[in-house]
Amino acid sequence: MNGRATLDEDYSIGSKLRLVLAAALAAIVLVGCLQVETTIRIRPDNSGEVVERFLMNHDVVEMLAGMALMSGEQDFSLINEDDLRSRAALMGPGVSFVGVEALTQSWGEGYIARYRFDDVNTLRVNQNPGDSVPLESEEPSVREYLTFAMRAGNPATLEIRLPQPGDVETAADEPPSEQELEAATQFYRDMRIAVRVEVLGTLVDTDAQHRSGNTVTLLDLDFNAILDNPALRRAVLSNQASSLAEVQRIARDAEGFDVEPKDHVMIRLR
Repeated sequence: MNGRATLDEDYSIGSKLRLVLAAALAAIVLVGCLQVETTIRIRPDNSGEVVERFLMNHDVVEMLAGMALMSGEQDFSLINEDDLRSRAALMGPGVSFVGVEALTQSWGEGYIARYRFDDVNTLRVNQNPGDSVPLESEEPSVREYLTFAMRAGNPATLEIRLPQPGDVETAADEPPSEQELEAATQFYRDMRIAVRVEVLGTLVDTDAQHRSGNTVTLLDLDFNAILDNPALRRAVLSNQASSLAEVQRIARDAEGFDVEPKDHVMIRLR
């Protein structure tokens, strides 16, 4: 299966995982315990690169490797270059896969993948990490695209359009029970998702809410902070949050989260 593990419906752990996540955020990712940071690095001439830093908890990687072994796959890996190359096409015309390097830290392991683009106007970046998870599913991944428009000038003006909750169609489920919430909480412990835009040049000004030097943070969600807040936990780990955009909407007014509240932001750069 070329480096991917299939979830066995008769396998008790896999079945429980599907049951819990069907009631809580199944549309976002099929398993928690991951950390994904996506950085869009943009030059004033419209070109740039997308850098995806993906980490998965060591225990989950070990579980996936065991499931792969049970299905006859000897060499499980989180790095599948064919999948990474195919993702370039989803990002738009003129996007090419540059390369990938393995990444190992004390918490987890994964990779850093790099993509090059020629024209940010045709670029679209999926902020939802579902495509990065090495599990096959009958359900398609939810894709929530950021899109961009650059207007030439000195300085040039970049508009970033963020996906909104209404852009993603999801089916309504019964609210999860307390037992399901508690189980889902364990899966999402230590999960973190971040999306940033870095200017390769000079960031003149921006109306984005979260800026540090040449970098604008559109999203930085620490799920530990969500899980430790009872109201946020119930709101997010239920059918109220069937997409990452919904999680952003719920968390943007809470303290401790860098979440862009507007549906589009402007950056002037040179």
